[in-house]
Amino acid sequence: MRICIFGGTFDPPHLGHLILAENVLEQLKVDKFIFIPSYNPPHKQAKDYTSFFHRCEMVSIATKNNDKFDFSKIEEKRKGKSYSIETINEIKSEYNLSSDQLYFMIGGDSLLNLHLWKNPENILKSSKVVVVARSDNSFEKVKSEFLKQVLILQTPQIDISSTEIRNRVKNNQSIKYLVSKEIEDYISDNKLYI
Repeated sequence: MRICIFGGTFDPPHLGHLILAENVLEQLKVDKFIFIPSYNPPHKQAKDYTSFFHRCEMVSIATKNNDKFDFSKIEEKRKGKSYSIETINEIKSEYNLSSDQLYFMIGGDSLLNLHLWKNPENILKSSKVVVVARSDNSFEKVKSEFLKQVLILQTPQIDISSTEIRNRVKNNQSIKYLVSKEIEDYISDNKLYI
């Protein structure tokens, strides 16, 4: 089995996340694509994101209509900060995967900061790191040994951001066509981002 994992706050998960995941799924021909909501992202303050419960509920809704999509609450068990290397190792153990069977998807902006992450060298050894690059990403400043170990995929440019969606809700603007109807309803029903 080959699995690709994608971590993030998903606050909220939007159509751009799903389009990217589907594109990566097709390009890599993996068996499963797992979204992993960050329980406690090391680069954000708790006040900056919605509760883990609501984010998981939204990711569950967003992924339910694709048999190859799934999501995991694996980071909830650890409490504390959510470090990618720990999540990678736990997923490998849970699914009995080798480093060649596990793909770890990150954005081009994350590759630029990978040297600041916990144990970046181990992340590169423990999984196949897949970078979804945007046309404006420049990797000149990335360590050459990192660049040699990642797979850079060209994917559709989807200019949707969770920050924009939260701001639109706060300003009583439409989020139609940025998120699915079910996510739009969930946000409204639970009075999120107001």
